[in-house]
Amino acid sequence: MTVTSIATLKSTNGAAPNEYSHVLGYYTPGDGGGGAFYWDDAATDAEDGIVTIKAPNATGRWKRLHMHIIDVKWAGAKGDGTTNDITAVQQAIDFCSQNGYTLKLSPGTYLCNGSLWLKDNTVITGAGSISVLKIGASGQIRGEKGGVRNYGFSTKYLDEIIPANGEDYDNVLLTTDVAKGSVTLPVASTTQVNIGDVVYTYNDFGDAWAILENVAFSAEWNNYDNPLAQMEVFTVVAKTTTTVTLNRPTLFDCPKDAPFRKLIGVRDVWLSDFKVEFVAEVQNGILLEQIRNCRIDKLVLQNGGIALMNKSAWSTVTNCTITTNTYRCIVVDAFSTGNRISNNTCNYTHGGDAAILVMMSNNNSVCNNTVEGSGGRPLDELGICCHARSYNNVFVGNVVRNMAEGYGLYFGCWANTFHANSSAKCFVDYSVYYAGKATISGAVSFGTSEIRDNIVLPPDPPGTIRLKRSLSIFGSRDIVVTDGIFEKNMLIQATKNVVIANNTLQGDLTLIPDLSDAGPVIRNNRIISTGKCISVMVPVYNTTAPYTPILIEGNYLEGNADRLIYIQRAVHVYIRHNTIKANDHIGVGFNDVASFTAITNNHFMDCAVAVDFSATPGSNVSTSYAAVKDNQFFNCTTMYQSWVSPVNNSFIGKCGVNGFEIMNLAATVPVTPDKKWVYIAAADGQTGAANWKEITL
Repeated sequence: MTVTSIATLKSTNGAAPNEYSHVLGYYTPGDGGGGAFYWDDAATDAEDGIVTIKAPNATGRWKRLHMHIIDVKWAGAKGDGTTNDITAVQQAIDFCSQNGYTLKLSPGTYLCNGSLWLKDNTVITGAGSISVLKIGASGQIRGEKGGVRNYGFSTKYLDEIIPANGEDYDNVLLTTDVAKGSVTLPVASTTQVNIGDVVYTYNDFGDAWAILENVAFSAEWNNYDNPLAQMEVFTVVAKTTTTVTLNRPTLFDCPKDAPFRKLIGVRDVWLSDFKVEFVAEVQNGILLEQIRNCRIDKLVLQNGGIALMNKSAWSTVTNCTITTNTYRCIVVDAFSTGNRISNNTCNYTHGGDAAILVMMSNNNSVCNNTVEGSGGRPLDELGICCHARSYNNVFVGNVVRNMAEGYGLYFGCWANTFHANSSAKCFVDYSVYYAGKATISGAVSFGTSEIRDNIVLPPDPPGTIRLKRSLSIFGSRDIVVTDGIFEKNMLIQATKNVVIANNTLQGDLTLIPDLSDAGPVIRNNRIISTGKCISVMVPVYNTTAPYTPILIEGNYLEGNADRLIYIQRAVHVYIRHNTIKANDHIGVGFNDVASFTAITNNHFMDCAVAVDFSATPGSNVSTSYAAVKDNQFFNCTTMYQSWVSPVNNSFIGKCGVNGFEIMNLAATVPVTPDKKWVYIAAADGQTGAANWKEITL
C-alpha cells in the first residue's frame, strides 16, 4: 500500500498482519517525513507520532521500519527556514533520548523560536553545515537539571539556580570538619546516596569574587595557600550508613555543615556534525550546567558560543567552528573539571572578553585550538585565558592570531601549564597577572598588528606609548618561562621567583622584581636586541637580610645600546658564563648602588667597555665589593671603567649565594678572615664601613 502522507496513514487501518505501507511524505510527497511502515494488528501502545502511528481502530498500530536513527522530519519538522519547527524538534529530541535512538538532522534549516532542551542520552547528528538549527531571538540550547526545564541562569556560582527536582539529595550536610587529603566524608545519613553517584562539596561558603574584584585584597589573589572558595567533583565508590568514600582525596579543607550534593545536569549527550545559527547574538548559545560525559563535536556555531558551567565534568568540545562578535566562543566556568576543549576554530571578530575562557575551574585541557581575532582592538580582547583561581589546567598546541592579548593567566590561577602554543600579530602575546606556579614552555610568538603600533589609549596621559610585548608578568610568583621563541620585549614586575630559561628573544628583557622571596633566574637564553638585553631595576634598595640573589647565567646577549646588562639598585647579582657581544657599546653597566656583584667567567666581545662602573649623570653609584675575575675579552677597547668605591675599590676573593668573602680591605675596615659580609644600606644609600655586618660562615 502506498499513501501520500502521515495524515492519510492515520486514517487507514491495516488489512492484514504485517501489511507493508510506503508513505511518500509527512505532509506532502518528497518532504522527507515519510517512510516504510508495517501493520501490527495486536498493538495497543500509545501513539508517539514518529515510529508508532495510531489508526482508527482501537487495536492495531502502524510501526515504522528504522535502524534506531530517527529523522527529525519524521516528527513533522519542515526544515524550510520559515516554519517554526520547535515543537517537532523538541518532540524528536525527547523521543530519541527516552528510547536510546539517534536523532538525525537531515539537510534543511529548522527554525526554532525559543530554547531547545536536552535530556540524558540525547544524540543528535547531521549532514554538516547543510543541517541547520536556526535559533530565534533569546533562544538557546540548554540541558535539563534533574529533569526540569525552563529554569533561570546566573553567572555567579553562589547564585546557581537549582530547580526543585527528584534527583538531587535533600539537605545532606557534612557532620564534622574534613581536612584536605581525606577520602571519607561524614554525613548524617547515606540513604539518598548511591555508589556511582557523581557528587560535589564545598571548601568554603565565602564569595571568592568579593576578594578577586577588590584591589584591597590583591595580596590574596595569588596566595594559593589560601585557596578561597572551591568546589570539587567526585564519584562515590563506597558508603556506610554515615560515611561516604570518594574516588580520590580532597584537595581542600571542607567545613562542617557544607552541603554534599549530587550532579543533576544531563549526561551522555552527543551533538555532532550540524550547524547552529542564532538569529541574534546570544551569550552562551549552548548552555550546559552540571553535565558529565557529554560530547560536542564538529558543530558550526554562528552568533553564539558554548558554555560548560557549574561543575560540568568529563565532557569534550572538539572540532567545532564558532563565530561570535562580543561574547565568548567557549567557556569552562564555576568549578568545572576534567573537560577537554580541542581542535576548535574560534572566530572572535570584535572582542570584549576572551574567545576561550577557563574560569574558576580545574584539571581541564585546552589543546590544538585556533583563535582568530579582528586585529582591530587595542585592548579588551584575549585569545585564550585562564582566570580566577583556576588550577591544574593544561593549554597545549593552540594558535592565537590578531588579538590584543594572545594568552592570559589572571587573578590567582595557579599550577597551570602552557606548552607549545603560538601567537601571531598580538599586541601582547602572554599576560600573567597575579598568577602563580605557572609554566610557559615552547611558546612561539611573532609579528604585531600595525593597528596597534605605538597606540595611545585612554586613560593614559597624552603622549604615553604602550609597548608591544611578548610577555608581561605582574604581581605573580613561581613562574617559569622556558624553551620559547619570542619576537618582542618582555616586562616582569613585582614578581617573586621567576625563571626565564632557554628562550630565544628578539627584544629586551626588563625585570623589576619582588625580592622578598626567591630572586629571578635568567639562564641560557639567546637575546638579540636593538637596545639593552637585560635590565634589572630594583625599586627599593634591599636593607634587610636575607639578601635574595639575582642570577644571570649562560646567556648569549647581543645588542646595540650601552649596558647590554643593566643593573640598578641591586645587590647579590651573579653575572657569569655569559657571552656578551656589545657591538662597540658597553657590555655590563650599573647605576645607583649595586654592590656585591659577581662578574665571572664571561666572554666579552666587541665592547667599547666590557664592564662600566661609572655613574649615570645625576645618580649616586657604589659598586663596592664586586667579584670581577676569570672573564675573557675579545676585541674590547676597555675591560673595566670608573670603579667607584669608598673602600679602595676592593676586589672580592670569593662569592656565594649567601654572601661574599671580602679580601684586602682598607685597614680602617676591620674584617676577620673567612667571614661573609652583607651590606646594610644607610638612609642616604651610600656605602661605608658602618654599614657592613659580619656573618659567621
